[in-house]
Amino acid sequence: MDNHDSKNHSDPLICYEIFVRSFCDSNKDGIGDINGITQKLDYFKDLGIDCLWLSPVCKSPSYHKYDILDYRKIDPDYGTLEDFKNLILNAHKRKIKIIFDLVINHTSSKHFWFEEAKNNKYSKFREYYHWKSPKEIEKLGIANREKTGDSMETQPWHWAKPNDEEKYYGMFWSEMPDLNMDSYELRIEIYDIGRYWLELGVDGFRLDAAKHIYPEWEIEKCYDFWIEFRKKMEEVNPEVYLIGEIWTSPEKIAPFFKGLKANFNFELSEEIQKLVKTSQNPNDIIANLLKSYKLYSKYNPDFIDAT
Repeated sequence: MDNHDSKNHSDPLICYEIFVRSFCDSNKDGIGDINGITQKLDYFKDLGIDCLWLSPVCKSPSYHKYDILDYRKIDPDYGTLEDFKNLILNAHKRKIKIIFDLVINHTSSKHFWFEEAKNNKYSKFREYYHWKSPKEIEKLGIANREKTGDSMETQPWHWAKPNDEEKYYGMFWSEMPDLNMDSYELRIEIYDIGRYWLELGVDGFRLDAAKHIYPEWEIEKCYDFWIEFRKKMEEVNPEVYLIGEIWTSPEKIAPFFKGLKANFNFELSEEIQKLVKTSQNPNDIIANLLKSYKLYSKYNPDFIDAT
């Protein structure tokens, strides 16, 4: 987390990312866990770390945990809810903030919402996901998509069952069906999930696939969603830290700052890598950075460029 202007903002925070599974294994079962992170808090303090960003910790069938089965449970691979509360308590004693990946673009295909949705067309959970007939998909011209930095999927519409009339949308993978934020009941559920973790003591969220909270052909709806999401989260914690994973150009990132305080800067990362490889003029990086900051300021003068 880094503020772009120290004169107008608080000092930058140094944030350390942890892929929980591979960091520290406290019980010697071969899998990193939450208690392992707690054991290393003094190490982080010595390093000068202000904040820990954890990869997803909610219950999930995969090794990476980006396909959620239960938004209110810690995955057993990583420990228990009590372990997580203990981590937050001890981190806060050392003035270290805790944020984690909140994955609300999609669920696991094994989540009970999706199981209900695919098995009963009239279930209330059907509207939690995107469903369209092949004819509708073709008419809208959305049957295929180009590969992007965040998804290699080119055919994002999938059959849930043989002989179905409609396909569902999953832009990352068939086993990660996208959620439909036009569903009022789903939105209420998502806001409740966010409140649950903030009330537990989490300081904020790294918002996975924030650019794709609506499908690509409805991207304008994303901006209003994040404005509303931020408002709901700030009702619980006015200082909540929300950072978006928006893998695109500064021109397309800029409108997201209306709702999100911070967004990642993937273009800067790529430019730094080019600099190392090619020794290009670093002034190009600076010029591009200042240009993007000017653009971001139009949407939010207090934007945080999370480098």
